[in-house]
Amino acid sequence: MQTSLLLPPAQRKHRTEAKRRALLRFLRDEIYTTREGAQELLGLSAAPAKATLAAMARDGLLHMAQVECPNGWKPYLYGLTADGQALAFDEGEEVNPKTFEPGRVGLTVLRHTITLQLARIRAERARWAEWQAGDRLGKWAADQGRPDAIAVDPQGTRWAVEVELTMKTTKRYESVLFDRLRQIRAGTFDRVVWISPDADRSRRLESIIKNIREFAREMSGTKQLVRIDPETHHPKLAFVTLDEWPSIEHTGA
Repeated sequence: MQTSLLLPPAQRKHRTEAKRRALLRFLRDEIYTTREGAQELLGLSAAPAKATLAAMARDGLLHMAQVECPNGWKPYLYGLTADGQALAFDEGEEVNPKTFEPGRVGLTVLRHTITLQLARIRAERARWAEWQAGDRLGKWAADQGRPDAIAVDPQGTRWAVEVELTMKTTKRYESVLFDRLRQIRAGTFDRVVWISPDADRSRRLESIIKNIREFAREMSGTKQLVRIDPETHHPKLAFVTLDEWPSIEHTGA
């Protein structure tokens, strides 16, 4: 198989432009990512990904900035400039006015943001469609916050996607479970998947959520008892690791 260095100059130029285009299109809504995110998207190893990002920064399409998160993580972020955003849309699409502003990056949730980007890249590579990030879902009637994303798998099932890097209290999961099942009933999506960083955390999360059987919720000003029926409700829930994603067992739910 030919490496890029063995390709004729015209083909090398075409491949370079295609990778730039793919990154600009991805950042059109994501705005910024890390080198690891660019590697995943472009299918490159570290060195060529770094070279691609550096070249696009030199050309004024990207701005690079290092940030420091509260947990000590100090990643370099690469985000769209105004010039980059101007080249990121297709004819007939609205221009996204957002550009990369390092001072406005949510540092406390940055790891979550980048992990969700990886989930999106892997899903779209596996022919998932209609990916919508939770913060772009518009008005949301539910009271427990939007899911991290909603997307449709190749079989046509619409999923609420949740990236779970840190564990929450059982009480919090009661509220989230109630909301997500209610949204399934309303037809907003069909199933929910939680993506965890490793198998141990995924198993523990599944155990916590599936052991929820009943809890009190205030509805219309009255406290009511909510009961979870494992046979009815559990087939609508899925738990995977980031490495397994987006492979999910279909239960016919």
